[in-house]
Formats: sequence, C-alpha cells, structure tokens
Amino acid sequence: MEQDYGEQLYQKAWRELQQYRRWLLSLPKEEILSRAYGYAMREDILLSLEDMDLTPEQQQALLRMPDVLESVYKRFDKCDCSYMDVMQVCIEETADLHAEKFREKEQGVR
Repeated sequence: MEQDYGEQLYQKAWRELQQYRRWLLSLPKEEILSRAYGYAMREDILLSLEDMDLTPEQQQALLRMPDVLESVYKRFDKCDCSYMDVMQVCIEETADLHAEKFREKEQGVR
C-alpha cells in the first residue's frame, strides 16, 4: 500500500512559509511592501497544495526539495500565465453589475 505524503508536504510548505514570514517581518517596511506579492503567492501555493491530488511520487519529489514554496514560486513567476486576465474579468463584471444597478435606480427615480 502506497503512503500518502500529502500532509507531510503541506506541513513542510507551511513551515517554509512561516520561516519566510519571520524573515520578511525583519525587513524595513518599504522592503516588506515590495515583497508582499511574493508572500501572497506563496500563501496561494500553500493553499493549492492542500487541495491538489498529487501522486505519491510527486509528493515525495516535492518533499525531497529543500525549498518547495520558493521553487514553485520561481517557476510560477517565470510562467507566461497571468492572474491579471482573471482580475480584468472581475473588474469588468463588477463594473457591469453596478452599472446595471445604477441604471435600475435611475429608471426607478424617473
């Protein structure tokens, strides 16, 4: 029977995030702000690890790495994909929703 290393992997990544956080908080405020994106992305990587269904082989490979979050973050940072596309859709949808509410409100007033 194959062992599930998922919890071990999550705990390893969580400890790495806590270590990164302690280091980050030791920096000047301006430096912390400039690195806030990287911290937020590392948090998202941790959350993704919790929900992913990795094979035991994939889990073991990540467990053997000295710095899982840093390695995944570096790969993500080089990725040609962008969450900004999703952000732009959310902005458009929010604008459309509120524009509709304003139209309804104006029509009701007249």
